[in-house]
Amino acid sequence: MNSLSLKRVLIGLLLITGFILSVYFVWDKTPKYFVFTEESYGPYFWPRANWVIVHVVFGILALLLGPFQFIPAIRNNYLNVHRWMGRTYLISTMIGGIAGLYMASTSQVNYTYQTGLTSLALIWMTAGSMAYIA
Repeated sequence: MNSLSLKRVLIGLLLITGFILSVYFVWDKTPKYFVFTEESYGPYFWPRANWVIVHVVFGILALLLGPFQFIPAIRNNYLNVHRWMGRTYLISTMIGGIAGLYMASTSQVNYTYQTGLTSLALIWMTAGSMAYIA
């Protein structure tokens, strides 16, 4: 096997693994947020339930669309599909990032937690902006 084939196999395995882990995360961790009760959200998230569901929905969308942007067959053979998926991904990261920033700014945990959440939201939005510009 030459190095190009090995590289393709490794990238393919990485994409498949990432997608499987993403689907597992969505399947295991997010269903409770689609039940709009204080019991489901808990006392920490319930006061900000509207922001949480926006973050969850657009985060799921971005998480599941992201890996498809790296599949050359889609990018090369279905350019319009690739572009629409890319636009949807970028809009999802912006909306999810804005919701994440709000939740970070209203967090009552501690400064370190707030800083981490803020950083993640800003990185998500910055990376999306850079991808759009490129």
